[in-house]
Amino acid sequence: MDISADSGTTLAVDNTGQIYSWGSASSNRLGNGSSSDSNVPVAVTMTNITGTIIKVSMGNLHAMALSNDGSVYVWGFDRYGCLGTPAVANEAQQTIPIAMDNSGFGTAIDIEAGVAGSYVTATDGTLWTTGYFTGDEVYQMHDVPYKVKLVDGNTGTSDYATASDLAPVKQMAAGYYNFAVLTEAGDVYTFGANDNGSAGNGVDGTPQRAPYLVLTDVKFISSGMDFTIAVKNDDTIWSWGTNNLGQLGSGEVANSLTPVEITLNRAPTDISMSQTSVDERLPEGSLIANFSTTDPDTGDSFTYEFISGTGDTDNSAFTIDRYQLLVKDFINYDLQNTYSIRMRSTDTGGLYTDKSFTITVNDLPNPVHTVTGTARFWAGGGSITPTSQIVDEETTTTLTVTPDSGSSISTVIGCGGSMTDADTYTTAAISADCEVVATFTLNSYTVTGIAPGAGLGGSISPADRSVNHGDTTTFTILPDWGYTASVSGCGGSYVAGSTTYTTGTIAGSCEVTATFSPKQYTVRGIVTANGKIDGLDQSIKTVNHGEKTSFTITPDTGFGINAVLGCNGTLNGNTYTTGNITGPCKVMVFFQSQ
Repeated sequence: MDISADSGTTLAVDNTGQIYSWGSASSNRLGNGSSSDSNVPVAVTMTNITGTIIKVSMGNLHAMALSNDGSVYVWGFDRYGCLGTPAVANEAQQTIPIAMDNSGFGTAIDIEAGVAGSYVTATDGTLWTTGYFTGDEVYQMHDVPYKVKLVDGNTGTSDYATASDLAPVKQMAAGYYNFAVLTEAGDVYTFGANDNGSAGNGVDGTPQRAPYLVLTDVKFISSGMDFTIAVKNDDTIWSWGTNNLGQLGSGEVANSLTPVEITLNRAPTDISMSQTSVDERLPEGSLIANFSTTDPDTGDSFTYEFISGTGDTDNSAFTIDRYQLLVKDFINYDLQNTYSIRMRSTDTGGLYTDKSFTITVNDLPNPVHTVTGTARFWAGGGSITPTSQIVDEETTTTLTVTPDSGSSISTVIGCGGSMTDADTYTTAAISADCEVVATFTLNSYTVTGIAPGAGLGGSISPADRSVNHGDTTTFTILPDWGYTASVSGCGGSYVAGSTTYTTGTIAGSCEVTATFSPKQYTVRGIVTANGKIDGLDQSIKTVNHGEKTSFTITPDTGFGINAVLGCNGTLNGNTYTTGNITGPCKVMVFFQSQ
């Protein structure tokens, strides 16, 4: 989008590239084919336009538009041939946009409309003009675009044929019959009528035909009716030309035939203090700091005052003498260690800047004492740190108490303090040299012996014992007769049949578990012939120690049981029940014929 206005008419481009105009329709400059003024925007006729319009420029009685394809379009009054196209007769009016003749410049990247001239920057940075005061060396009018070159005097060669182009162009600025151009190199050239010295060449009234180098090291220009303003790279502002209304900003109303610097009263940008920290115990009226001000205008002077606002909490604690900040009352760190003030610095032109400051009070050294940390232990171990430290009087300090692995803190005493968490000892307020003593003990743990089932089948002893960290211990394992033991726990190992179980290294409370199981024996039932035992010729059973088992005896037809022997059993009918089994044994069955 773009907008431009001049002499009662305004142009605007929306984001689709459609041009709108409103205001005076004099010389058909609304571009909609109508000669009637409009107090609301009307669409400019776009019939002859290709591409999308990206910029517009309103001159005195004619208008220009630039398309994104580099084409230039013009309409309105072709004063002195300023429309730059043979399709429109000189001094005729073009009612809707028509393409400017681009046979010379090809593709444009910028446009500027003046009172009686049109100006185009081509893609190669060259400047092209049409109409009146076109920057040629013979001061003639051009009705098709004319390339401006550096000719005449101090601006270039006097031989037009060999003169270099006025390029590359950075910015164009059209005034009334005056024109200025800024190159990428920062040079400003002017040409045109030179009324009231608008060319800036030191001469009044004599037209400047070809470009004249007026100023260097410039970054921006703007031209009005018979005057031009330029901003240099150092941000100074310069002006020249007519000054009947003070438009040059020079402080007077005389025209200037050459550039003059405009003196601006710019606001201060910062306030500084020579110091923002002071020692405590300063007496009343003491100097705290000197103020200074940063200002873009050299040589200015400033007044300082307190103001209300953020940071003004302690304004009343101080006074100002010219540029000096003085304290009203005695400063005591223990009563207040920071002060906040808000200041204003005002220059001679009445412009100002505000700033808040924080003043820090330095605490002067107090008496100091040594606090010593000592670790003591007979078994186990640990540390207390720091072992020595310097502490201000009437302040507290902390020491870190750290037991070794397997040790515990026993006691920590000294300097009137106490343990404030698991490993931190905080002293009372220190008033003299003192010592904090930490003692440590080796941890001991309970190792418990357990025999599940209330000790059925054997015993483990002792039931428990206390063991120091890192030691081992033993338990006595006694299985009952006919039982075996299984032992585990506390990282130990057990040798079957042993009566002693040794733990691993103890690092915490744990349990040793002894489990007792009865021994098992094989009992064999065997028949000689003529019958079965448990339906077999031989029956094999596994029996726990002290338990009984039985066999069913079946004689063959025509036979009966003669005798059953072994394992201390008894025969009841066809069932033989052993006695209590205490080892492997055999039951022998004998039959007889009946």
